[in-house]
Amino acid sequence: MYITVNKQINILELYQKYTQKDRIEFTREHVIQLLQNMNYDDSTLESIRTNEKTHYFYDDLIEYIDPDKNMLNIPFGRTFAKQYEPMFSANPYDYNPGFFTPSPKNPLIVSDNLLLLNYGTPLDNTIYLCFAEDVLEHAIQNNQNESTITQTYFPLLMEDDEINSKAMLFEKKQQVIVRSKSRIKPDAFVLYKAIDFFYDVFRKRKSDLAYSERGIVYYSVLLRNNIQAKLPLEIIFKNIHATKTVPFIKYNPGQMRENVYRLYSEKISRNGKKIPFLSETAIMQLSRKIGKKN
Repeated sequence: MYITVNKQINILELYQKYTQKDRIEFTREHVIQLLQNMNYDDSTLESIRTNEKTHYFYDDLIEYIDPDKNMLNIPFGRTFAKQYEPMFSANPYDYNPGFFTPSPKNPLIVSDNLLLLNYGTPLDNTIYLCFAEDVLEHAIQNNQNESTITQTYFPLLMEDDEINSKAMLFEKKQQVIVRSKSRIKPDAFVLYKAIDFFYDVFRKRKSDLAYSERGIVYYSVLLRNNIQAKLPLEIIFKNIHATKTVPFIKYNPGQMRENVYRLYSEKISRNGKKIPFLSETAIMQLSRKIGKKN
């Protein structure tokens, strides 16, 4: 199964990763696979297939990729352990061998315990279901390795039933059905009924509850930087401000370098200088006690 969600892709980061900073070529097939994963139309893909250019650079990619188009096919029921791989084809019918290699550092794992909201909002509220028999038949017609397809898209068939081809699936089909049914325990139906009950309470309500207060009480925003860079502690220190509850901050940059301080103040002297909130004695005591070692 897979869904299409709104997911931002850092094209520069992706290009640098797969070309190892221009040491490996980004081919026409790479571009087609990426655009297929991003749900671009057939006309765009055909224009690349018929283009004489066989190798693409970052400037070429941004000509094709619309920065406002962030749709991406992602697997449903499976997630990458660390970060998503944009070159992985969640749609098995778009699979091209060689563009994605499973890595033990970032494995694609089964995640049946996640909720739909963990994946994002599916485009058009649609979940795409692909049957193993049809996918393996497609693999045969396109000379693709059935074992690789099974391991990538239907790992439980290989792990639980040792199935790695369409022929073996046909042979063990009844066994798979029996095993799948045995996985569903009676307790699961009790849980489903309890959830349906709450939905029924909402749908069959005759009036809305009276709210004493509505709205957002608190929110937090995190700006995440996708580019790895070394950030000096001095820059971080310059963006930290002393407060009344934390009136003294000391930064010890290391040997043979002077310490830097942040002091909280509320008053200003006649000559325009700020007067520290702490007394001179307290400041001297803290400067001697805090951060003796770097």
